[in-house]
Amino acid sequence: DVGADINSRIRYGVTPLLVACAMGHLELVSTLLERGADPAMRDGDAWTALVTGTRHVAVIQMLLKDGRVPVSARCMGRTALWWACCRGYTETPRV
Repeated sequence: DVGADINSRIRYGVTPLLVACAMGHLELVSTLLERGADPAMRDGDAWTALVTGTRHVAVIQMLLKDGRVPVSARCMGRTALWWACCRGYTETPRV
């Protein structure tokens, strides 16, 4: 910890947590959440951590357990559940 902003944004408004969720890096997601990363932040296209992590069941479980993720948040008018179903991620809706 060297004082960097855990919620800093890179190109297109992406945060470290959004990237970790999208890639399914469970340990990194856990570390970022523990250090204060905001799971409600959206990128430039309004994608949330829950939406970017839809193909990774363990990531979704961790985000939901954290309790700070807005489950009803919409990305392009659709919820994370819709995105998971649309993409064919059959395990995610069971969480």
